[in-house]
Amino acid sequence: MNIENLFLLIPDFCVIILAFIVILIDLFASKRNDFVLALISAGGLILIGLYIAIFGFNQTGYLYQNTLVVDQYSTSLKLLFVFLGVIAIFSSKNYLTLNLKNPGEFYAIILFTISGIMLLISCNDLLTGFICLELISFGLYVLVGFDRFNPKSNEGSLKYILLGALSSAILIYGISYIYGLTGSTKFDVIQAFFVNNENAASLNSAIGLGLIIVGFSFKVAAVPFHMWAPDIYEGAPLPITAYISIVSKLAIFAFLLRFAIVAGLPAVEFWQPMIISISIMSMILGNFMATVQSDLKRLFAYSSIGQTGYLLAGVSLLYSPDGLSGFVLSAIVFHMISYAISGYTAFYSLILVENNLKSTKISDFIGLSNQSPLLAMIFTCSLFSLAGLPIFSGFISKFYLFSSITHQGFIWLASIAVLASLVSLYYYLLVIRKFYTPKTEISDQNFNTSSSSFFLLCLLFILVILLGIFPSYLIDFFQTSQFVPGGI
Repeated sequence: MNIENLFLLIPDFCVIILAFIVILIDLFASKRNDFVLALISAGGLILIGLYIAIFGFNQTGYLYQNTLVVDQYSTSLKLLFVFLGVIAIFSSKNYLTLNLKNPGEFYAIILFTISGIMLLISCNDLLTGFICLELISFGLYVLVGFDRFNPKSNEGSLKYILLGALSSAILIYGISYIYGLTGSTKFDVIQAFFVNNENAASLNSAIGLGLIIVGFSFKVAAVPFHMWAPDIYEGAPLPITAYISIVSKLAIFAFLLRFAIVAGLPAVEFWQPMIISISIMSMILGNFMATVQSDLKRLFAYSSIGQTGYLLAGVSLLYSPDGLSGFVLSAIVFHMISYAISGYTAFYSLILVENNLKSTKISDFIGLSNQSPLLAMIFTCSLFSLAGLPIFSGFISKFYLFSSITHQGFIWLASIAVLASLVSLYYYLLVIRKFYTPKTEISDQNFNTSSSSFFLLCLLFILVILLGIFPSYLIDFFQTSQFVPGGI
């Protein structure tokens, strides 16, 4: 590795430095100032994002003997996750001021997890990816229990640590199996082994890949390894619920895509049936369980499980007899982006409501349209987008994803996904009905929301609309050969 290649990791290093700067400012500040810390954290990420957008796409290469790779795929997704990090920080500001202490530590841990995500996206090695994944997980364990005087937060953190440790043990066991079989954890070496030994050790290959799939299924809360998600989503501080549901989940999918594309081609017959089965269970159970929830955080947990099912359906069909399908890859990545924007619009709306109502119970949202008509309208549209209704981004991304599944010949799987999506529309309508149900008793509660919070919410809402109307710009880029992981 040339020392010049280290410049490829400038954005990653800058995020780590930014996290330490935030800690030091909070340490030496004479009084608590949430706004300054949030501004420094988000402002630093914006500058890093600008650097990636201006210089990152012209910088590609391998580092540490192909352990890390910086290509168009990783650069594009780093830009996405830096943007989501800015949203996570700004959406946490008011909630943190009202409910939590130690803002510097809170923002710093978020920044450390973002640095782990940026490295994870670039990983071309299973073991390095596992280390990056644990860096993310350790931060999330702390953030889930950050409200340490809340028993549900403590319970959620403990469950997350125990089940996270279990999933990590399964994952590292699967990685060790693959290492013992192939002699390496690097994706290109694993692929070469399977290509040159098509009929050798098929059972061992299936066991190793199976354990890896189970470990990652735990991490993304796919059925039947989802049992931790509802309790942890309910117990975590609301901004962290959003962060786990969207940012950390999509980061793992970004790594899974690279692993499936670079290392998994020769072993499709092993992992495809397993992932399809997990996908179907996630779509069905996630959406049907959401229909009986009375708390919106738990509803979002099961809805997120359903979204995991849609993405896994796409991952399972990345390859056809003709090779890698650029159609499916672009559909998966576009749905990831659409889900991220629509999901954060919905979660940010919920954060603003919870800041005023001090509740996430669906029954407490009665009359929301009278208290804040604009917020109720944006919240409604974000839920419609998650359900997949036109003209929102969720419609075009689901249409594109389900079409790509059909294009691979799995019409029955696309049909299951469509039916599951219809179920999601039902339970979202149950929530929306509460927004527009008049209150039987008059409330004198003032609904206070800062202009800066509304500005960010409106910006997210505009993106939901724009992605639904003008999706071709992103889709065309995702279908180029340079975007394929490893396509430097």
